[in-house]
Amino acid sequence: VTLVDLSFSRAFNFAQGRRIVPRLDIYNLGNAATVVVLNPAVGGSYLAPSQIVAPRIMRVGFSLNF
Repeated sequence: VTLVDLSFSRAFNFAQGRRIVPRLDIYNLGNAATVVVLNPAVGGSYLAPSQIVAPRIMRVGFSLNF
């Protein structure tokens, strides 16, 4: 399984040592839905996927230093 996670941030400095840092985090960039676990139970759900990789998640935030 190949997953790509990215994080972007940039600091903006202001007067009197103040600073703001916006941030963007992207997890599972390719949105891979790879099967992680197959159901080993006998019956109609035999070898049915029971767990896949988490979907793409984007997180936006910032930090302030005053």
